[in-house]
Amino acid sequence: MLVSLKQHPLNAPMLGDEPGYYAELNYLFHYGFYMSLSQGTSFGYSGLLYILAHIIPIDAFLVMKFFSAISFIACCFIILKIFDRLNNVSYETKYLAMVFFAYYSIAHIWRALPDIPCTLSLFTGVLILLKNRSYRSVVITSLFVFLAFIIKPNILFYIPGILLFIVASKNIQLKQKVAEVILFVGVFFSCFIVYHIPGYQAYGKLMLESKNHMYVGSQRIESTLTWPEINIYYEVYNPNKRINKWAVNPDEVNEFKKNNPGKLDLSYTQFLRQHFNIWAKNEVTKIFLDVPYLVDCGMFYHKWTTVNKWIKNTYIIEFVSLVFLIFCCYKERRMITGNPFLLVPFTYALLLCLIAIPQLEYNWMIGCTPFFALPILEYLQKRISPYIILAAQLLVVLF
Repeated sequence: MLVSLKQHPLNAPMLGDEPGYYAELNYLFHYGFYMSLSQGTSFGYSGLLYILAHIIPIDAFLVMKFFSAISFIACCFIILKIFDRLNNVSYETKYLAMVFFAYYSIAHIWRALPDIPCTLSLFTGVLILLKNRSYRSVVITSLFVFLAFIIKPNILFYIPGILLFIVASKNIQLKQKVAEVILFVGVFFSCFIVYHIPGYQAYGKLMLESKNHMYVGSQRIESTLTWPEINIYYEVYNPNKRINKWAVNPDEVNEFKKNNPGKLDLSYTQFLRQHFNIWAKNEVTKIFLDVPYLVDCGMFYHKWTTVNKWIKNTYIIEFVSLVFLIFCCYKERRMITGNPFLLVPFTYALLLCLIAIPQLEYNWMIGCTPFFALPILEYLQKRISPYIILAAQLLVVLF
């Protein structure tokens, strides 16, 4: 938390997505719950902040920062409670899990972003499901997952993992498993439908998270520039040699669009046909360099901050990360080959890589972790047949 505070001090100006979430909170303050609910962007986050802002009499932006920090502490507490339920997991594995979570969270602890509050809601639902398997706990878990969804919609990637955890559980009759799956899905999507009624009435579409807008009074003004267009501009053209997509100025993209109509407004299939070589290069880089580097950062490189800054974004250290990851897999080859269902989650993660155009959103990768983490934890605890998990995961991946 101290390292994160040094990187993101409390008096730091709003950065990245923070202005968008701050605007959502202001909209809620000025126009009430129903009007805010119709926006749909992150109503759960805004609603929780609205309540907290009435309890803590300080600037709303500071409330947002403190909410992230409080959520981080609560997440750590919940993680320890989850570990208490796992008898067959080594202390080394638990330690690495905590280190990885801390490293993943370091950019969010003192940021006015919904990532950690969303994670807290998910972890709470998982703990409830681990502590007491009953129809009531399934309903409560579904409600917490829905709360996480209305805080940050990419929580949808977690649902396959929770369903697989329900299906893979041992010593529970198939009839009860089916009933629990139906109950979880039914509660979640009932809330999903009710939640989207105001937005659909106002705009005629599902109001999932969108940051491509601004407010003028009560009016929502959609931006003419989208993130996919910025991504394509940076990945394919980048005439000003920006070091990353966040350094790209929207004005330069708008100027490029004006002078080159149709170059940036591409669907996934259009991008694939027109720029296949760039797509292929990006995917190879992401899968074999970027992702291993991020994984290793959580376990190794972060311990030497100066070295980490020096080696960051250099291909040689990313290649070393790949070799190191392969070595770890070789050392754990008996565990991997003895549990064939571990290969299917990798396929799921790979599919998430392929649908990101044209630059991978890494939180999607982290978001799919429960897809394989929950069933593996169940396997470690009760030694169920891995083929049951394999069959369930194949169904999810294929259909």
